[in-house]
Amino acid sequence: MAIYTSTQIISSSMILSSGDIANSMTVADGGSASVYSGGTANYTTVNSWGSMSVFSGGTANNTTINSGYMSINSGGTANNTTINSGYMSINSGGTANNTTINSGYMSINSG
Repeated sequence: MAIYTSTQIISSSMILSSGDIANSMTVADGGSASVYSGGTANYTTVNSWGSMSVFSGGTANNTTINSGYMSINSGGTANNTTINSGYMSINSGGTANNTTINSGYMSINSG
């Protein structure tokens, strides 16, 4: 279990799992963040060339996507996401609550 605050993920990766919490994380320029079961990401910003994936049991709260990419996979949950010129993919079994699309797009994939 770890708590990360104001972490920048650039050209590297971060994995959050059981008990891990990341607050105010920025993902960009080839960076990636993966949130697995029991992991939580709060107030993440995904910028150009950054990506974030939420898997079963993982949660992402208050995420902003600016020209980046976010995927919500089966059993994963995203709450209060804002898409500004980016892309969000919700795969079969994933949950997205209260999503705002200002620009960019979101796909909902059944399986």
